[in-house]
Amino acid sequence: MKSKMSLILVVVLILSVSLSFAGKSNDAEIQHLFNNIKNFKSFEVWDNSSVQFDTVILGENEELKYNIFSVVYEYKIIGYIITDIKTETIIEFALGESPFENLIDRDENMGFLKIKSGFNLKKIGINNIYTDDECDYIVNNSDYANNDNDNVLSANEIIEERTIDTNFGIESLDYYEYIISDVPDIDNTSPIFACGPVSGMNLVYYWDDNGYGNLIVSGDTHSSVYTELYDDMHTLANATDPNWYDDGLDAYFDRHNYDLPFTSDFNPTISEFTTIKNQIDDDNPGTILFNSSSSYGAHYTTLVGYAVDEAVDEQYYIIHDLWWDTSENIYRNWDNDVYYDDVVWGYYLFDIN
Repeated sequence: MKSKMSLILVVVLILSVSLSFAGKSNDAEIQHLFNNIKNFKSFEVWDNSSVQFDTVILGENEELKYNIFSVVYEYKIIGYIITDIKTETIIEFALGESPFENLIDRDENMGFLKIKSGFNLKKIGINNIYTDDECDYIVNNSDYANNDNDNVLSANEIIEERTIDTNFGIESLDYYEYIISDVPDIDNTSPIFACGPVSGMNLVYYWDDNGYGNLIVSGDTHSSVYTELYDDMHTLANATDPNWYDDGLDAYFDRHNYDLPFTSDFNPTISEFTTIKNQIDDDNPGTILFNSSSSYGAHYTTLVGYAVDEAVDEQYYIIHDLWWDTSENIYRNWDNDVYYDDVVWGYYLFDIN
């Protein structure tokens, strides 16, 4: 489900790292946050890297909202961190290039950019205006915004090489994470655009490989499974009503002779992170639904893990966000998203074990 966003992204062109910009965190603070993240085993690949300021995101009233920092190793961006300017807390982080990098790099004179459907950009003001149709063309045309460019490939190669070479050892008691490693990361690109059915597909294919082997039958394709879920969820014009999402998955499972117990909550609280954590510990992936005021827009994502930083009392949930140009595992701050920024609309958990 896609919608227009209200955040504005200002590209700040810098030739060197400057700590004088008014919007961003101070050097010591971002270095502290950066060092904390490296304590998670998945991010030991950031060792001996540097963190540098890239971009500021403004809110609806053009107030300073978020900072984006890049993690750089051998002149390649191998990760990013998004922080809240006011609270100086981490909002999101992941391996790989920031989702903004490819499109920003296409035009050095982007001026003001409006985020459309999360990480898809809409230029306003300055010289020209992109219509919605033009935005869709930019997002879906591989010649314009191709994720498989040389820079991204080389950055990913560095990450893979450093991951192989890193001895993860035993996790610290203060920093621990768990990711259900075999949850698919199918993205909602042409011809399967609707995020509701696509998020459901990730769960269907996961459970088909984990004890429920009749969910995918001979002759099934991504397209056919998507079409079934699209119909079961009563998806209309690529939009899935939250009340039909779990019922649609239940209908799909029932048609394949399986029961699918589920719970959902459209008013999640900070304390419910324990519920999320317990579910993931039982190897039960789920679904996180973002509301239309968030950077993702009204959008379904697949819940695959969690991470806890007890040293600074931060807890993160990990998702596949279903977009082709983002890292496989996105770490989001649970407390921020369900309380302070209130961007999580709700979640669905499936108690299939």
